[in-house]
Amino acid sequence: MSLNFSEASFVVAMVAGITPEKAATFQSRLKQWQKMGFPEGTRVGRGTKAEYGALQVFQLAILVKLLRVGLTPERAQKVVISAWPALRGGIVEAVLCMSNGEDHLHYYLIQLDALSDLTTPGGSAHLHIFVDVFTDREMLFAWDDADDEWSDDEKAKHEFSSFLVKNRMADSISIEIDSLIVWVWAALRAMGKGPEVFAPDFAQWVRECRKESYRHQATEGHFNNDLHNQSIALRDSSKSRVEEAWAALTMVAEDDLNPKA
Repeated sequence: MSLNFSEASFVVAMVAGITPEKAATFQSRLKQWQKMGFPEGTRVGRGTKAEYGALQVFQLAILVKLLRVGLTPERAQKVVISAWPALRGGIVEAVLCMSNGEDHLHYYLIQLDALSDLTTPGGSAHLHIFVDVFTDREMLFAWDDADDEWSDDEKAKHEFSSFLVKNRMADSISIEIDSLIVWVWAALRAMGKGPEVFAPDFAQWVRECRKESYRHQATEGHFNNDLHNQSIALRDSSKSRVEEAWAALTMVAEDDLNPKA
């Protein structure tokens, strides 16, 4: 199932915090982006109405987040399209964790090398984009001291992990994925719809992420993972949040959620 232009613009406007009196202006910008071919799949022929599924809505939702921190529409669109597999994977991981009742938060850390023509040997006109997905616990863990009882190998791994996270956080754009998802679902509820609207899309995303060996695990395995159990800390579990996550996953085959070894 998909949304029409009016419904999609309402959802994205809520994510962006657009005031009601500016809704028409915001819709004009959406139409302009659509003519530029963004989000993917919405540049259709004359007389054909574009459909907005999960891909289109979340690409727009991430775009407006990037616009709010100062990126131009052209650069923000390039970031979203170029890094979409990683961005999509972060959404999948967050939804799977929500469905398990896990409370840790997920963040995109987006690095852009806009000086690649000067920082790349030989020069490069290509915008280098790096996207990592970290949980709040993983980011906090970077500042924890190594335990005296750890082996030298464990200490070395912690030191490298700490360096990686700190390096990414130092000059990255940070976007919290969980609140992005919750805002989209809140907008759907306001229109009398629910997360199950995007269930077929989420089902496909889970399958695609499995093939790409993305970092998320099967739900049961993820729930029992020691690192993520440690990260259940910063906010209480919401029953409605868990139910909405499951609604978004209702059309995912059981074998895709928990693939057999």
